[in-house]
Amino acid sequence: MSRLRRTYGPLLALAAAVLALGVAGCGDDDDDSSSDDTAAPVEQTQQGGDNGGGANAQAQEVEMLDFEFSPPSVSVAAGGEVTWVNNGQAPHDATADDDAFATALLEPGDSESVTFDEPGTYSYICTIHPQMTATVEVTG
Repeated sequence: MSRLRRTYGPLLALAAAVLALGVAGCGDDDDDSSSDDTAAPVEQTQQGGDNGGGANAQAQEVEMLDFEFSPPSVSVAAGGEVTWVNNGQAPHDATADDDAFATALLEPGDSESVTFDEPGTYSYICTIHPQMTATVEVTG
């Protein structure tokens, strides 16, 4: 059984990824949660450290995994910071649908933070893998 797993395991993983891509593209895109706010976040920094995330409404962390953001939605108070950490095996970025923010292309192990000053809901994607979608909600 171990030999079969070594032989066909990568092929099965690839098939599962392709299937997930197909399913992700079949969703309903009638999301009216976009904000009319046009103010962009004030600060973006690349870093390698921990930002404290968790229950602190001033800082949240989002993992970039292979073909998903985890968690898919975070909330911070105005002035709060979101840090994206690429824990996957492929490069990823996080780019707002309305271009309010965009991280650099993050290689595995890289991270980047964005500070959000204006309340609103910011939907974003990975431009390399557009099926990867998520949101940041900024509260007043």
